[in-house]
Amino acid sequence: MKILALTLVCLSSAWATSITLTMDEVPFQTVNGLDVTKGGITFGFTDTTGADYDAADGGQETYVQDPSIEGQTAGELLTVNFSLPMYLISFGMADSTQGTGFVMASVNFYNGANLLGNQILDATVSNAFSQGELVYLGNLGQVTSIQITMNSGSASAFAVDNLYVNTSLPEPSTLFSSFAGIATLSWIALRRRRSLRQS
Repeated sequence: MKILALTLVCLSSAWATSITLTMDEVPFQTVNGLDVTKGGITFGFTDTTGADYDAADGGQETYVQDPSIEGQTAGELLTVNFSLPMYLISFGMADSTQGTGFVMASVNFYNGANLLGNQILDATVSNAFSQGELVYLGNLGQVTSIQITMNSGSASAFAVDNLYVNTSLPEPSTLFSSFAGIATLSWIALRRRRSLRQS
């Protein structure tokens, strides 16, 4: 039991800055100007077009589940500001069409006022809705905000869910030392048990 507890402590320290906002934390209201804090990280939502974004039911889909942030697609811009710089970011998106292989949204990454770059979010899954997942792996550097521009196309609505962020990339040496320490402690515990059985 002690080994298990120590294992969890070591692993949690390696990813202590990882937070997933499932939108259960977002009140059922317009999210423009709303700040949501989880695990010491504040997510600030900004709607630059005046549209009505609500935390509402979006269905149980591959990348989006109830509840999710919903809005209309025509020319919409949704900005999410982070209270800490992020290296890893991902989120799921669905829109009101059915199909795959098209651009659902374009995402800009910022560090302060500086635009670091852009990434396209494609529809890769189609169930009740078209869906996709954006994954940012830190290749542009630390990000303090993202701006999501919806592809109006034929979709009349979109939903965003499961916003994952991490403030740092775990160093391989940190992960190795954590697992090496766990393996050593497990070996010691196993030898102790064997010596107790033999005596």
